[in-house]
Amino acid sequence: MRGVASTATLHDYNTAEPIRAASDDELRGSVHAAERDSGAGVITVPDQGDRRC
Repeated sequence: MRGVASTATLHDYNTAEPIRAASDDELRGSVHAAERDSGAGVITVPDQGDRRC
């Protein structure tokens, strides 16, 4: 991932609604969450009211 611009999109976990482009930090957080628990890489996003994305 280093040196490559993210093209990831945040989606609401419950509805799959696209929210906005994910920041590099959000992408890293999602990958970390997925690796940690083998799940979907769900993160909470503060600027979205702590929505699960």
